[in-house]
Amino acid sequence: MNDLFTLDNYKGSRYDENIESDLLREIKRLPDAPGDVIGQVIRSHFPETKFTLLLHWLPEQGEDIYRVLMDDLRIAVLEIPRRADVIPAEVVVEIMDARSCGIRSRHTVPRFSVAVKLMEGLLRESREAEQRRNKESAPAGPLPPINTVGLIKQGNSAGWYVRIQDERQSTGGYFVFLNDSRDFSGQSANAVGYDDWVLESELGAYMKEREWVIEWD
Repeated sequence: MNDLFTLDNYKGSRYDENIESDLLREIKRLPDAPGDVIGQVIRSHFPETKFTLLLHWLPEQGEDIYRVLMDDLRIAVLEIPRRADVIPAEVVVEIMDARSCGIRSRHTVPRFSVAVKLMEGLLRESREAEQRRNKESAPAGPLPPINTVGLIKQGNSAGWYVRIQDERQSTGGYFVFLNDSRDFSGQSANAVGYDDWVLESELGAYMKEREWVIEWD
């Protein structure tokens, strides 16, 4: 009988959806989980940790041993004395690799496997949200030349030409014309072009979002 029932050879089961639902209820977002000893220990030793999932609890005579998934690669093993006045500094903490931590039981591997996948998704969403916040908070930069043709050297539509037309008096914004040639007259039968209308207050952010590097005439 094969006893190496590990994370790597676990193929999933029909119960994974139920396991994930349970884990979503149990997950702790550390900034929002004050007061619990496990959260205090993790925050004290690993302040960069955003989420935790309890994988296993083993009660011993004078202490409790917890295996806590901190991200998709690390498990913290905490030996917490069974007292009311425990402080994080006295808790024994060991770090284990999530892929080689010795979890082999047919009862624990499914929960562990689903937990790792769930943690991967949560961390990915957290990174993407942080990138969006950083992008939104970054300064938009100076306004570009108006009514001037520029060649887009880098970014979206690289190799095309752009011209920004001031329409603030009539519409409160700008027209941004894009063309695959310098001819913005509309007379060329082969030219391909597009246009956008952008609020005055959003022009800088519009160009920053497209990551344009423009060589202006």
